Amino acid sequence: MNICFMYKLLLADSWGGLHPDGSATGMLGMVARRDVEFAISEITITESRETVIDFTSPYFLESTTVLTPAPKEVGRAGAVFAPFTPMVWAGLIVSTLLIGPVLAGVSCLMGFYLRERPECSIRTYAFHMFRNLVMQGNLISSPHWPHRFIFLFWYLFCFYIYAMYSGTLTAFLAVPSFEKPIDSLWDLLRACEEEGYQPMVTYDTANVFLFEKATSGIYKEIWERFQPENGYVYTGDEGVEKVLTGKYAYLGGRLASEVRMTIFGQEQYHLARQTFQPQAYGVMLNSGSPYKGVFDKALLQLVESGLVGKWTRDEVDMARGRTSAGGEGGGEILDERGEGERGGEKEQRERRRRRRARGGADGGPGAISVTHLQAAFFLLATGLLLAALALLAEWAFARRGRGRRQTAQASVNPSVK
Repeated sequence: MNICFMYKLLLADSWGGLHPDGSATGMLGMVARRDVEFAISEITITESRETVIDFTSPYFLESTTVLTPAPKEVGRAGAVFAPFTPMVWAGLIVSTLLIGPVLAGVSCLMGFYLRERPECSIRTYAFHMFRNLVMQGNLISSPHWPHRFIFLFWYLFCFYIYAMYSGTLTAFLAVPSFEKPIDSLWDLLRACEEEGYQPMVTYDTANVFLFEKATSGIYKEIWERFQPENGYVYTGDEGVEKVLTGKYAYLGGRLASEVRMTIFGQEQYHLARQTFQPQAYGVMLNSGSPYKGVFDKALLQLVESGLVGKWTRDEVDMARGRTSAGGEGGGEILDERGEGERGGEKEQRERRRRRRARGGADGGPGAISVTHLQAAFFLLATGLLLAALALLAEWAFARRGRGRRQTAQASVNPSVK
């Protein structure tokens, strides 16, 4: 650009912002006070900053994301209950408790019109139906169709439940299960409410303005749970390091977060899949600076030539300890998020672990819900309906047969009334 200049190295990542009294801090304040003529860093172009300084045309666009500790593997002490949701367990308990009294009630009703004593007691029916559920075997038989229908459909119901439970339990035991990862702002809000996570932002940045000035929506809800004494950090490095000290979620630029988490140990972090609030980066200049046109032209050439994209990929590669031209595991072709198609074995294992962590609702196989077992409960209901119809049919036939016998006896012995 044919410009000679001296530069000042600002050790802290203090981009700066405007305060209510009109003062400006950080690099913004230095440019606004004309202590320096321009500032280059991860500086977001915002309307409030443009009231005191000028920005060049944007040279890089980056979205904001959430950085949290890597999901931990969930213990399997309660794996025996994991295959089904609480609603399914409740349905199974109610069904098992009711099937015995239902069979006993059917026996009592049949006893009225068959003039017979019930075949089994409530306790006997309940025990054998529960035994059929857990052992797939039954020791009770009946010549009556109401019982037969209930037995048949209860067996089918138990077989369906047993197959679903055993298969899902095997998956829970064989596949690692992880904590639910934070992949969006809504996940972060849930984690704040249920798990005690605390959002963090870098002080005096555009992200602070974004959440603090929100009047509604998810930004406002997250800011209401923000704790200034623990939520403010003053550098990106501090925010990324603090994530590992507790239940903290750092809100920052995706590329900057990825580079830092790679430096500090990528396997220790989880980067949210969803991003929000795209941010444009520009160079800060003195208000009315004569260099703006020169900067705009040079930045446009850099962007159009692809150099900005290349430098972005090189930065990620250098953070990983190799260059894009070669190194451990060979070179990589990086996508827009900086994630390579090839890499070292350790990184590949970590990616597979992260994909597994995103598999189910809790990072593993999903629990069977009532929706999945609709067919089983429908079978049971069908069996009870058919049993009721068979009971009515047997009652009708028994009543008709009794009437015929009485008629026959009356014709043989007219004196019998």
